[in-house]
Amino acid sequence: MPIRNIDPIQEFEYVQVTVELSLYPLDRNYLPAVVAFIRSLQSSQQHNRAGIEEIVVNQMSTQLRGDLVAVQQAITAALLHADEQGSTLSLVVKYLNADLPLASAVDLDAALQQARAPGA
Repeated sequence: MPIRNIDPIQEFEYVQVTVELSLYPLDRNYLPAVVAFIRSLQSSQQHNRAGIEEIVVNQMSTQLRGDLVAVQQAITAALLHADEQGSTLSLVVKYLNADLPLASAVDLDAALQQARAPGA
């Protein structure tokens, strides 16, 4: 079966994703690289308001929500910035092809009820 040629910008520009990033700088002094990476992502959000809906930073990871193309461009820009700074790092990324609200807490009891509902 031949591989279909696609234009990712055109094909995926309206796909909404939720992405989780975990950054592991390979340096004992890791915090400056982590902060610079997050600030680069936040800068991308400010310059591309239509594409990145939300960025949430916590102690374990950073989550982004928005248009696939805009999110991917922000991640690429942050990686390029880290490379310019001479950082060596490992970035673990999880993509979910769904638009999940990040800042709202999950109601575990409601989630269990919904999972137990007939037809679920």
